[in-house]
Amino acid sequence: MTLAIAVVALVATVLTVTELARRLDVSAPLLLTIVGVGASFLPFVPPLVVSPELVLVGLLPPLLYAASVKT
Repeated sequence: MTLAIAVVALVATVLTVTELARRLDVSAPLLLTIVGVGASFLPFVPPLVVSPELVLVGLLPPLLYAASVKT
């Protein structure tokens, strides 16, 4: 699976689950966590290997910023 297809599939899944959470009046992060844990047990889902640098530079700053804006 190419990286572009994986990113598109991931974004589509996140958008779908987030919309479903809104309609069910459930917390979106909770439902996303449940879907992620469930997907990890599927045999056709390849393991996702992420470098620590990507997490520190690309994922952590937006999460910290969003948390600081909300508090």
